[in-house]
Amino acid sequence: MYKVVLVQNFPTIFKIEQITLFGYFGNFGNNSTRNWAFVVLLFLVIPVNLQAQDLDIETIVKENPIKISGSAIFNNRIYSADGIEDRQENYIGTFSARLNMSIYGIAVPLAATITSQNSSVTQPYNRLSLRPKYKWIKTHIGYSSMTFSNYTQSGHTFLGGGVELNPGNIRFAANFGRYATSIPQNRAVNQSFVPSFNRLGGGVKIGYGTEQNYLDIAVFRAKDDKDSWTTIPDSSTVFPGENMAIGLVGKMSLVKNLSISGEFGRSAYTTDVRDDVISNKAAIFSTLGFKSRNSTIIRNALKFSGTYRIGVNSINGAYERIDPEYQTMGTYFFNNDIEIITAGYSTSILNKKMSIVFNGGLQRNNLSGDEVQESKRTIMSGNLVYVINPFSFGLNYSNYSSAIKFVLNSSLDSLNAVIVTQSTGFNTTYALKSVSNRSHLFVLSLYSQKVSDDFSSGDRGKENNMYSGILNYTYKMPEIKTELTARFNYNKNNLDGLVTTRMGPGITLKRLFLNETVTSQLIVNYLNSESGRTTNIILQGAMKINSRHTLMLNVSRIQRSIEMTTQEETTSYGETISSINYGYSF
Repeated sequence: MYKVVLVQNFPTIFKIEQITLFGYFGNFGNNSTRNWAFVVLLFLVIPVNLQAQDLDIETIVKENPIKISGSAIFNNRIYSADGIEDRQENYIGTFSARLNMSIYGIAVPLAATITSQNSSVTQPYNRLSLRPKYKWIKTHIGYSSMTFSNYTQSGHTFLGGGVELNPGNIRFAANFGRYATSIPQNRAVNQSFVPSFNRLGGGVKIGYGTEQNYLDIAVFRAKDDKDSWTTIPDSSTVFPGENMAIGLVGKMSLVKNLSISGEFGRSAYTTDVRDDVISNKAAIFSTLGFKSRNSTIIRNALKFSGTYRIGVNSINGAYERIDPEYQTMGTYFFNNDIEIITAGYSTSILNKKMSIVFNGGLQRNNLSGDEVQESKRTIMSGNLVYVINPFSFGLNYSNYSSAIKFVLNSSLDSLNAVIVTQSTGFNTTYALKSVSNRSHLFVLSLYSQKVSDDFSSGDRGKENNMYSGILNYTYKMPEIKTELTARFNYNKNNLDGLVTTRMGPGITLKRLFLNETVTSQLIVNYLNSESGRTTNIILQGAMKINSRHTLMLNVSRIQRSIEMTTQEETTSYGETISSINYGYSF
């Protein structure tokens, strides 16, 4: 429960959890001043959810201070089955309501649900998370996240404060807060939370430039409080750590049509702050006050990319390398021990009627050479699109191969495996519009995928093939507000000798009535396979009575016939689900 006490002409104390803030309220001269004071008050006392709200103060004070909207839906759902026992409740009634309040730009939603089984009320008053903004000043209050660079601080939630200042071409940001709370490890019980120490940290980013040409320098530091646990058991697998990371990020256009971007990160990570201090492994961290210990590791990460455009041609390339064990406390996850090289080319020919795209790349791990598993991936893909009205054609191909080496024992005996995935796709469309504005659209899509592996030891190779195709026809009749779609689906999978085939037609009929206030739709699908047949019929309808009231109807029928191979007989059953909804909004 939050308390706000206002005393005229006396200092005011706001208490929110364990945070105490002081303010002063005197006699206000006009409504505008009162509005500004009320906005500040809301920033201090209204808690909202973790997903922070961006608040532009300059816009908020000009808007209606309080906005209210909401909706209510009453749903009745009926289920029945024949040929089998009921697998769901026969009747479920649900009433749900939602109230959306906006107080000086701060969204305060409330929701309630009542069903024939239970009821619940939800509200987001769990965490304070505000981002008020005024011109080039943006602040972060409470639970928030900021990004300085991918290799320092990027998207990690913290409880504290931050500021971003961007006057002109100046780029400045800073923050400080709690990144983790104390959760002692208890191996005697099955903990649902990951053990952690109380962790405080923050960072600074300084840069200059625009969104297209800039250079930023970022520093981030965080440290666990080893005293936040009463004791650290000898059997503990979690230890108090410390981290400092430095990043350099830039983007610029050197010459016309050539743009490059790059990022470099260097991180010093101590896994246990209780270890002895040793001579600093890197002078730059020592200069900034970081002490190296026996468990301190220093790793690098970098990424560079560039794009060159000339006419309809574009060439791009990128290189990224992240050292093994690279990590920072300002990010949740790093895919380290990886090196990636990519390149691409795109162009268009035949008066831009045909576009061509090629991409390729190499990826490998085990950069230090001391892992028992090493993998190398080769990636190639191409895409071609040709458009000549009323036809269009598309063809795409990709090939992903992975060479994996397993070290089996200390004698360096190894097992090599090559896994190849090839995908090919083709699609074509034919669009025709008649003089009466009626239109016909034919779409054919074909797709195949082949996955194979080859082991150098023994006959262990396998090959899996998947094929799919769909033929679709759509006929639109706008003068009677009707649309008809007919389709045929085909799927075949060969998974290591086990072949399954599914195919069948489908149809959809959609029509609008009464000045488009009533929408109706009929969907019928039939599927045949080795295991049996399935028919699915869906009837949907919706009526917009006026701007506030809506009525919806849905009936679904599924009929299945399953062939029992062991008993050489067929089992048939059906299920029907009907629902009617009434909605009100304001």
